[in-house]
Amino acid sequence: MKKILIIKPPYNFVPLGIGYVLSCLERADIPFDFWDTLRPENPEEYYLGRIENNEYLAVATGGYVYNLNFFIEISAKSKSLSPETPFILGGNITRNVKIDILFDAVKADYIYKGEVEVSFPELIKHLATGAPSLEDISGVCYRDDKSGEIKKNPGGQGRPVGRFSHARLSPDGYPFLYRYLQASHIP
Repeated sequence: MKKILIIKPPYNFVPLGIGYVLSCLERADIPFDFWDTLRPENPEEYYLGRIENNEYLAVATGGYVYNLNFFIEISAKSKSLSPETPFILGGNITRNVKIDILFDAVKADYIYKGEVEVSFPELIKHLATGAPSLEDISGVCYRDDKSGEIKKNPGGQGRPVGRFSHARLSPDGYPFLYRYLQASHIP
């Protein structure tokens, strides 16, 4: 399976929601690159070049309403470099802005509404293999290929429990987020 690219907008605090998503991707053995636009591991050209060379199965980002201009800009860049690579938007913004408005503003193929850490790997598997069916993936919104109508799947399951409990911010509970916090040196 190709990697997916997860992009953290340029805000100066810990990306908890993105960390949950990435930890769930790790648990599902889905490969990814993580581009922290504020503290990048590689220059912007590295990620944009990989998008242009069609090296990613999908490009995804998420965050807050105040990141809207960033989402508009990065989705437009992504789609201009690789129109066929799906762009996915999630995060708090999807609870505060109507999905129809987001589809009009951001060049997104899929928008997640609600807490989606559990079902996000299902969408990535769908993009790679065609299964499970889009209609069966909790919390995902998309345009119907035939009608152009925006479909809004119910849900957005809650954050996982047990091995992923909020109380266990550890290598076992949220491996990616734990490593990010250790390495980021955020004041």
